[in-house]
Amino acid sequence: MRALLLLLGVLAATASVTSASAAETRASSAGEIRFTARYEGQALEGVFRNFRVEMPVGPAAGEPLALRVSVMTGSADMNDVDVNAELKTPTFFDVASHPEAVFSSDTIEQMPDGGYTASGTITVKGVAHPLTVPFRLRATGAGRELSGEVSVSRLAWRIGLGEWAQTDLIADDVEVRFRIELPGATP
Repeated sequence: MRALLLLLGVLAATASVTSASAAETRASSAGEIRFTARYEGQALEGVFRNFRVEMPVGPAAGEPLALRVSVMTGSADMNDVDVNAELKTPTFFDVASHPEAVFSSDTIEQMPDGGYTASGTITVKGVAHPLTVPFRLRATGAGRELSGEVSVSRLAWRIGLGEWAQTDLIADDVEVRFRIELPGATP
């Protein structure tokens, strides 16, 4: 059951942005993408161990132009061997047929509070839906940190089918949190 919740979180966490007009693309697999699912009201934590984030930036101020996030769904880890195995099945992520979940956005907007939103499409298990992901960028010694969180519906992407589709067992909403270390000069 935990695996199902984590799987849902991972699907929601798969956000990605791309842009053809970028002067420079910063790419990274460093950081973390975590998710929280709820099983019978109890929060269950998970993490995606294998992902890649690409963020093209403008040449002058290093502003984000796009965002692309690819998550290997088979890397979902809820710290339970049985749950992790269940997450890979067709009932949840169907890793054999759909090994990757992707978020892609070419629409980045800066918000009045200094944060950003990436509006794009997330595709999980072959099902694509629009998603807007709020995020922040913070300068670090080695580049920038991209961080944020978003809530997604696991059922929208057919995560947790059959008996697991009941929301009284596993809540539909999965919280996805991310912190990615992007290399390169800060603006």
